Amino acid sequence: ESLCQDSSCVGFVAAYKNTPALCRTIGTRDLKVEATDYNGYSVSNSIDSCFAFVAKINKDATICFEIKNHGIADTCFMELARQNKDITLCKHVNIPQGQPNEYKFSNCYQYIALEQPMECLKVGNDSLELQNTCFWMVSYEKEDPSFCKYIVLPNDTDVTCEDYLYSLGAIATPRR
Repeated sequence: ESLCQDSSCVGFVAAYKNTPALCRTIGTRDLKVEATDYNGYSVSNSIDSCFAFVAKINKDATICFEIKNHGIADTCFMELARQNKDITLCKHVNIPQGQPNEYKFSNCYQYIALEQPMECLKVGNDSLELQNTCFWMVSYEKEDPSFCKYIVLPNDTDVTCEDYLYSLGAIATPRR
């Protein structure tokens, strides 16, 4: 790493050695700063991008917690959730201001849930609303209403997809 001339080199060395702490040296040395994947070529973004790269290469989501920039951290968690098929990592994704709660589902949870539907049960650790959305979307995408029985509604122990849609104020319309 002492021969590195730019921040991306430090990232490659940190990833190869699986030593994320090297990313912090970007701010202490006279390096050409590169954060090519994100807007704003700042030292802090380069450090965060380095952490994200090391996390992805080494499949280690714990490194994502080192990232200060919410956008870079969210991308880190989403990529690692998909890469490791670990739906619980989606819980750490922040919902951008003005976005609905389903943002997490469509940008993270769905990629795992559609391959492994029962992983939706783990989504309840984030929120029951998202867990219900998860089972509804799996049911819809797989054209299999049996997944709706896992939706949790107050005072209803035998939930159907129609019950769920009714609880949302929507009208159940079957696919044709």
